[in-house]
Amino acid sequence: MTQVSAPAQHEGQTSSAALFFALDVIAAGTIEYFTHLGLAPALEAAN
Repeated sequence: MTQVSAPAQHEGQTSSAALFFALDVIAAGTIEYFTHLGLAPALEAAN
């Protein structure tokens, strides 16, 4: 149980990494979803 305090110092960084990863997954899923609807060119034009 002595190693429990060590990861806690990086908890904020881990949460941020997990958040960005989740956003990347959501963005990829959204783009793939619109691609199936044929709206991918509109998204690419917006970017």
